[in-house]
Amino acid sequence: PPSILPLGSLTFLDMSENRIRDVHEGVHLLSSLQDLHMEYNNISIIPPNLGRLYQLKCLHLQHNEIQDIKNSTGTLTNLTDLDMSHNKLIKIGPDFRGNKNLTRLNISNNRILRLPAEIGMLERNLTSLSLSNNRIQSLPSNISKLSNLTKLCITANHVEKLPDAIAHLTSLSHLEADNNKVVTFPKKLGNLAGMKVLSLNHNFLDSLPADIYHLTKLQILDMCNFMLDTVPKEVFQKLNLENLYLSGNILNNIDKNIGMLVHLKQIFLVHNRLKDLPASFGTLVDLQLLMLDHNRFSIIPQCIFKLKNLLKLTISFNDLKGELSPEVGSLQLLEILWLNNNSLDVLPDDIGKCHNLKEMCLKHNRLYHLPETMMFLSGLRLLDVSYNALSTLCLPQQLGALTAVQELMLEGNMIDATEIDSIPTPIFQMSHLVSLFLADNQLNEIPESISLLTNLVTLDISRNFLHSLPSEMIHLSLELTNLNLSVNKITRIPLSIQNLTNLQSLDLSKNDLTLIPAEISRCTALTSIEFEQNQIRFLPKAIGALKNLRTLNLKKNSLTSLPLSLSDIPNLSNLEIDHVLNINNLALRSVPQEVGDLVTLKILNISNNQIVEIPVFFAQL
Repeated sequence: PPSILPLGSLTFLDMSENRIRDVHEGVHLLSSLQDLHMEYNNISIIPPNLGRLYQLKCLHLQHNEIQDIKNSTGTLTNLTDLDMSHNKLIKIGPDFRGNKNLTRLNISNNRILRLPAEIGMLERNLTSLSLSNNRIQSLPSNISKLSNLTKLCITANHVEKLPDAIAHLTSLSHLEADNNKVVTFPKKLGNLAGMKVLSLNHNFLDSLPADIYHLTKLQILDMCNFMLDTVPKEVFQKLNLENLYLSGNILNNIDKNIGMLVHLKQIFLVHNRLKDLPASFGTLVDLQLLMLDHNRFSIIPQCIFKLKNLLKLTISFNDLKGELSPEVGSLQLLEILWLNNNSLDVLPDDIGKCHNLKEMCLKHNRLYHLPETMMFLSGLRLLDVSYNALSTLCLPQQLGALTAVQELMLEGNMIDATEIDSIPTPIFQMSHLVSLFLADNQLNEIPESISLLTNLVTLDISRNFLHSLPSEMIHLSLELTNLNLSVNKITRIPLSIQNLTNLQSLDLSKNDLTLIPAEISRCTALTSIEFEQNQIRFLPKAIGALKNLRTLNLKKNSLTSLPLSLSDIPNLSNLEIDHVLNINNLALRSVPQEVGDLVTLKILNISNNQIVEIPVFFAQL
C-alpha cells in the first residue's frame, strides 16, 4: 500500500497471506528493504521497480498468480533467497546473470518448460535449486557449472535423461528426480561421493548403475517403482543406508546380505511379491519402521520378532491366516501395528505385552474374539477391528480398561443389542473416546449408557436396524459435531436434539422420518443436513434459524412445498465450497418463490418433479 512507501528505513516487510493483487510501482522507495515476504496473495504482475530494491536479500513471492518475472529481479545483486514457487510461470528468462549471490532458488510448482542456459551463471553461490512440478523435459548441460550445489529437486517433470553433467556437481548431497520419465542414469554417478539422499522413484528404470556402490555416504535411497526383480547384494554390502525404499517393484526375495545394513532405520517393501524374509533380516537391530503391505506373506517371518527396536510394523493386504504368532509380544517397543485386510481369526494373549502400542488396525480379518489381555495396552489411542466377526459377547469386559482410546472402529461386525442388556458395556468405560464407529452391525436399539461418552465428537451408527433414538442419547457430549444415523428405520427425532448445540453434520438419510421437529433449529452450528430418502412432508418454519447451514439434501421425500424461512439462511451454498440444495423427486409443480432469495446458491437440483416452466427469478441466482 502507498502508505508504507515513506518508510525508507524499513529492512523487513511481511505482507503474506492477504489478498494483495498489485505491487505498487513506488515499491523501490523502500530502499533499505532486505527481506520482503508477499507469499499467499493474488499478485499477478511484478513491477520493474521492484528491481531497484538493491539491498534486498530475501524475496518470497510463492503462492501467487505471477506469470512472468522478466526485467524485475535480475538487478537484485544482493539477493540470496528467491522463492517463486506455486505461481503460473511459463518461462524464466536470462535475468539470473545479475543474481550471482543467489544461494537458494525455488521455482517449483509452475508451468516452466525449459531451464535457461544462464542458470550456470549462478555457479558461485547457489546451493539449493528446486524445479519440481513443472514441465521441464531436459536440463541444460551447463548445470555442471553449479559446483556448490548441494540440493537439486526436479521431481514431477518430463525429464527423460539426467545429463551426464550432473556427475560434475561434486558438492551435491541431495538429488530428487521422482516422477519423471528417466530411462538411464547419468554416467559417472559414482563421482558424487558426498551424496546422502538419492530419490528416483516412479521412473522407467529397471536396474541400478554399476557405480552407485561408490556412494558410500548415501543414507537415503529411494528405488520405488523401478520394476526391480532383484536388489544387487552390493547395495547391502557397500552402502551405509539408514532409509531404503523398495516399494512398487516385483521382488520375490531379499538377498541375505541385507543384514549388513547395520544402521538401517526404515525400509519400505510395499507392493512386491515377497513371501518370506532372510534370517539375517533379524540382525537389523536399529530398524524402527518396517512396511510390508501388499505382498504374499502367509505368516509373519520369525526374523521380524527379533527387531526389538521396531516402532511401526505394517503387513496389511497379505495372506496372513489363522492365529497371529504369540511372538508378537516380543516387540515391546512397538507403537503402531497394522494387520488389516488379511485372514487372521485369532489374536494371541501375548498382544497384551506390547505395552507401548498406540495404534492397532485389524480391520477386514476374521476375528471372532478379542483377548482379555488387551486391557494392558494402556496407551492405545486407536483401535480398528471393523469388518471382522465380533459379536457383543466376544468383547471382553476388560476392554473397558482402555481408557486412553480416542478412536474406536467396530463397523461391519455382528454386534446385536438383543444379546445382553447394555451393549457393548466396555465401550462406555472408554472415557476419552472421541470417535465411535458402529455402522454395519445388527443394532436395533442404542443403550442409554451411551450418554456416558461425554467427549464424543463423531458418532456413526449408520446401516443398522434402529427404530428410535433414546432421549438420553441426545445428552451426549457437547463436543459432538458429526452424527451419522443413516440407513436405519428411525421414525422420529427426539425433541431433545436441541441440546446438541455444537452439531455440524447430521445424516438421517434413508430412514422412515415423516416429521422434522422445530427444535432442530436450536442446533445452530449445523452446516450439513442429509434427509434424503425419507417420507418428510414439510419442513418446520424454524429451519430458517440455521444461519450456518450450507448443505441441505431433501431429495426423494414427499415434500410439496418449502417454507419461506428458507430464504433466511444466508450461507446456504457459497462461492468457496460446493454446497447443494437437492429437492428433486418432490412432485413440485413450480419452483417455490423463496428459492429466488437464496443468492449464494451454487447448485440447485430440482429434477424429477412436475415443473412446467422456468421461473423468472432464476435470473437473480
